Amino acid sequence: MIDINKKITIRWSTITLFFYLIVCFILAYFTFFGNTSSKVQNITGGAFVTMIAVTIQFIVSWETQRNNEFLKKNGVINFLDRRDDKNYYKKLVDESDEQINMMFYTARRFVEDFCSNVEGDNSLISALARGVEVKLLIASEEQVDKSEINDLERTIAKLKEIKIRCNYPISVRKYNTAPSHNIFSTEHETIVGPYFHPTGRRYNHSIHFYTRAKFAKGYLIYFSDVWERSTPCF
Repeated sequence: MIDINKKITIRWSTITLFFYLIVCFILAYFTFFGNTSSKVQNITGGAFVTMIAVTIQFIVSWETQRNNEFLKKNGVINFLDRRDDKNYYKKLVDESDEQINMMFYTARRFVEDFCSNVEGDNSLISALARGVEVKLLIASEEQVDKSEINDLERTIAKLKEIKIRCNYPISVRKYNTAPSHNIFSTEHETIVGPYFHPTGRRYNHSIHFYTRAKFAKGYLIYFSDVWERSTPCF
């Protein structure tokens, strides 16, 4: 039985290619078989040659366009070569109005970049001030290298001080599973990437999705699951 309600999806690249071929066919017909004046034939002939060239160029770039449509369909915004681009994350923090959920290792660099009292380095504090709810997961002492315990403690102390001083809606918890992913998610966009210990963490690649994307959903469920099983820091 044929399901007449089944949604049929046709990529724009396919529709465009079909359009080009139809136009080429029409121009070819009038050029070679149409009962027209020589002046009109010259015009249609030139148009036909032009359309052939455009169609060939389009076919060459067709695969790239199809890939771009596939990425767009699945909610992919960008691929990041590294995860320490402050300005890239600052834009996402500044655009958030509802929530920011994060899962990091010690979050030292993030706190340094966005929780200072210096203008331009206080984006997270500004987000909290306008009512954005922030949840941060960081690794527990058992999962952190001994050389980075101090970084972990400074992160907790800094965020606790912000929480107490201003009563901002920020919650920090420690997870006791082996670090595997870094997650940064707002109500609009989500960045996820693998965690490789111990070297080169800032150079690990990440994928930037729309939060509504189906591929981001699993990471957000994972974050919620770990959050429920983690220990509050304050």
